[in-house]
Amino acid sequence: KNMAGLDLIMYKDGLKEGRKEGIQQGIEQGKIELMISMVRDKIISINDAAKRLGITESELLKLM
Repeated sequence: KNMAGLDLIMYKDGLKEGRKEGIQQGIEQGKIELMISMVRDKIISINDAAKRLGITESELLKLM
């Protein structure tokens, strides 16, 4: 079935939003991985890493 003009616009907008969400999730995952790496290398404490990520120490430990 061919998409009508409005359907096509909505579809493209949905793709754009999905792409933005994916990029944002990738950035967040990268921050988490960086903080975990820095904790493991003893560059920063678990407490400092958790604060920078806006989560609790126990949440960060679960991610590790």
